[in-house]
Amino acid sequence: MAHVEKIGFAERISHFVEKYRTIVIVFSLLIVAVVTFLFVNDLNTQNLNMQTSVAIEKIEQTYSEWEIAEEGVKATSEAGLIVVLDEAAQKDGALKQFALYYKARYSFQKKLFNEAYDLFLQSASVLEASFLSPSAVYLAAVSAENANEIEKAKALYNQISSGDSEKNTFVPRALFSMGRILESEKKYKEAESFYQQVVDKFNVSNWTKLAKNRIIFLKANSLL
Repeated sequence: MAHVEKIGFAERISHFVEKYRTIVIVFSLLIVAVVTFLFVNDLNTQNLNMQTSVAIEKIEQTYSEWEIAEEGVKATSEAGLIVVLDEAAQKDGALKQFALYYKARYSFQKKLFNEAYDLFLQSASVLEASFLSPSAVYLAAVSAENANEIEKAKALYNQISSGDSEKNTFVPRALFSMGRILESEKKYKEAESFYQQVVDKFNVSNWTKLAKNRIIFLKANSLL
């Protein structure tokens, strides 16, 4: 009987990790859509030259056309998208950052997670103070995790977690992600410490309830 319960517990942990990873992928794609919208709106308040504005609009339009293209023209649309992104990525400033971010987004959607990891970090480094940079670092961590580069993912989640939560809204989800990874590694006490940070520091965050539930789960199964 004890052996059956042990297997059941392991399956519950595995189910939690895999379920959450799937949710993270979907959620990450939503992050990209929202953040790029806000980034473009932020750029519209700045004195960008017309050429840069047109190039950014072209990236968005070309990417959207590729996403909705029917199977018969998908390859042609994809080839055109790659050309547009590669050309824009050779420029400077906001356009370069935006192009690299979309190249990373493309790689992520194609499940080329190692490429996405590199490109998101390149995008983040172009203009580190920009609206786009924090999400690029977080999505680089998600990409590394999905490429099973767990140590790289942990390094980035730790980097985000140690930042200023008032300037970076990704701090609570990075803390939770660290807890989840440590839990999957059976480092339950360390996992609890990250979950507890979410609970203590972010009372109104959606991640707080998730963190509380994980602490309850760990205690209920005598893992702490």
